[in-house]
Amino acid sequence: MTESAFQNAERAFREVLDKLYNASRIDYTTYFYFSTPLENRPSFSLMSEIILKRPHRQVLLDLGCGMGAFETKLHCEKRNIETVGLDLNKEYIRLALLRQRLHGFNEASFIVGDIHSIPFRKGAFDVIVLHDIAFAINLYRVIKEDALILKNMGILMVDVPMKAFYDIIPVRRPHFIKYTKKGIVNALKTQGFILEQTLLSEVPPSTQKTFHLPPQLIRLLSKIVMALPKPLQKIFSDVWFSTIFWAKMQE
Repeated sequence: MTESAFQNAERAFREVLDKLYNASRIDYTTYFYFSTPLENRPSFSLMSEIILKRPHRQVLLDLGCGMGAFETKLHCEKRNIETVGLDLNKEYIRLALLRQRLHGFNEASFIVGDIHSIPFRKGAFDVIVLHDIAFAINLYRVIKEDALILKNMGILMVDVPMKAFYDIIPVRRPHFIKYTKKGIVNALKTQGFILEQTLLSEVPPSTQKTFHLPPQLIRLLSKIVMALPKPLQKIFSDVWFSTIFWAKMQE
């Protein structure tokens, strides 16, 4: 797909969201989050780079897929992949299917389902992704289920929000769960995963909008933080950046 065709399809999808928001069928938080352009989501690029480097055909499960943004990102860059998106929200799945039609790819399937009761057979997937959903689920339980449905040497990527997110959100979302990096690493190791890498991800879209931060500046800030001494790096990453945990299932 050419860049112009991609942008036209995304523009058409955002027009659908505009209509839903103007008709009060989705709230502002949902509208703002899902209408954020994909190029403004550095975490998508970081995750997709890891996935797209794997040479063989892959089957990927996106838990909490929302409106299919990550599937769109992957399929517009690579055809040698099959994706399955799972989300409990029926309206999100309907819109993910619409987005797929607008972009003209058919290697993705979208299913309404509970992330805590994953309906797939053992060893079904090469890759499992949890993006921007960890705070709203029982992550340790999900990691345990992921270990069963991943193939040997399959990879799991979990995106976890920064400390500042938890300082602000509980006022509006008191049920959100705070996970520590240490707790996640221990949970991964307990279920047989080898932690390959942790990556700084992104400043959240709400912060980008508040401070008018362009994507190029966000990427530069991430590189600067990664170059700092470890103690300073930890302070900045805990406050401003999400962290992507990239783990591999042992043979």
